[in-house]
Amino acid sequence: MIEHLFSTPICVVDTQGIMFDEVQTEIENALPKLKELIRKIGDEEYPWIEENLQTTFKYLNESGSESYQKANIINTFNLSNLKELILMVFDSYCKELQINSSEFELVESWLNIFEKENFMRAHSHAYPGLISGVYYYQAHVTCGDIVFENPNPIIEYYEGVEKLSPPGTYKIVESKSGRVIIFPAYLKHRVQPNRSDKKRIGFAFNFRIKK
Repeated sequence: MIEHLFSTPICVVDTQGIMFDEVQTEIENALPKLKELIRKIGDEEYPWIEENLQTTFKYLNESGSESYQKANIINTFNLSNLKELILMVFDSYCKELQINSSEFELVESWLNIFEKENFMRAHSHAYPGLISGVYYYQAHVTCGDIVFENPNPIIEYYEGVEKLSPPGTYKIVESKSGRVIIFPAYLKHRVQPNRSDKKRIGFAFNFRIKK
């Protein structure tokens, strides 16, 4: 008998109906202020981010000083419908894993805007996050999908190891408007280049156990 151990739980949910409309409208109304925040932040280099990517990952707090990995854009801009959606999907994710979602809190969230040819290198959210995710406000065909890398640490060094670790060395999950993806923060992932003429806009977020 074979028992599969140490699987990696990834949740993919597509939002529809009234909730989708409410979340999209809420984000649409907030985007001008979010883009203004990006303009104030200016350009910043990160090793995993393509140099022209627009992001609120570095956040200017109310005093005007910089704060790294502290921003929670969803709370700051009162995106209550988006937060409700994320918490609902997160709760379902936790229930399936038989863990208590009430022990966690949404500690970080930030906006990423991918123009044509923008991409993101492989990275993880392992600190301070424990469980991470993304919501796609705007995504189109060829705008760049998210690619999860197999967490087996030797898979890229030894030929044939991927046969023991399905689905292979990586898994591509399509980017779609209204889609929520939740995954362990330790899981490395990257974003393919945006080959379309339209922007790819999404909100990334992290949960951790409450202190």
